[in-house]
Amino acid sequence: MTSLSDVLPWEVELLTKLYNFFAEIPWFISASLLLGGAVLWWTGNSRLDRQIKRIGLTAFLAAMVLILVSWLLVSDRERVMGLTKQFVKAIEARDWRQMEGLMHPKVMVVSISGQEAVGRTIRSGVEGIELKSVTITRLSTRPETDVFTVVLGVYSNARPEFSLATTWEFDWAYIDHRWQLVEIRGLDGWGVKASDLAGWLERLRGH
Repeated sequence: MTSLSDVLPWEVELLTKLYNFFAEIPWFISASLLLGGAVLWWTGNSRLDRQIKRIGLTAFLAAMVLILVSWLLVSDRERVMGLTKQFVKAIEARDWRQMEGLMHPKVMVVSISGQEAVGRTIRSGVEGIELKSVTITRLSTRPETDVFTVVLGVYSNARPEFSLATTWEFDWAYIDHRWQLVEIRGLDGWGVKASDLAGWLERLRGH
């Protein structure tokens, strides 16, 4: 009997790629099979050709199976995007336990390291700007070698001088059988530079 420890790294990578492929099957593949199957079935039916009808029906059913599998599975990309949304909602709701639960124990924000230090800095920032709500304006991902990077744009509704749009990068890594947030970086945005965000976070650390 084969255990997970017996599976080679390249096999794990292959299985992960296959899983993510079937979780997010390109729409044109399913659409082509559906259309092709319907056309073949109609052609076979009009010509009374059972073989063409069977091929058409098989293609149609294969497309339906692919659509169902894609709907049931959640890809890594979809998972980290969902976790990023959870992180934002936890901050907005001031649910610090949930927020910290999404972070790796050694999470990094600028030069601030550790779940407790980062959590304390975020709490200070939220209370300091009197955050009322957060609206996600952008959410995209790009896979790296060992992590998924989520690019997050938000608009923070807070005190007038702090009600602004900012852009961030979240690095998620699959550690201990779950996705964990390992690093947060500020990016240049509309009127807000990454260096400004980094300086603000550094000042919060001392509070």
